[in-house]
Amino acid sequence: QRHIHCAVGEAARLGLKNGAIVSVRVRGERPVIFENVAVRVRDDYKLTLHLDTDEGNAAGINKSGEGIIL
Repeated sequence: QRHIHCAVGEAARLGLKNGAIVSVRVRGERPVIFENVAVRVRDDYKLTLHLDTDEGNAAGINKSGEGIIL
């Protein structure tokens, strides 16, 4: 399942809670909105979106990119 890893402090700043389901908009040559993205919060996490390879390729993401949590 696509998901976001997020540290506790980042989650508080962004208004996210562990287990929440959000959408993420990725801009670029192939803009896309990923829906049903699970949020996983833990002290040792760094803010990162995890997608499978096909989803990343479809959005034109090659190992790194930027998105907006909706």
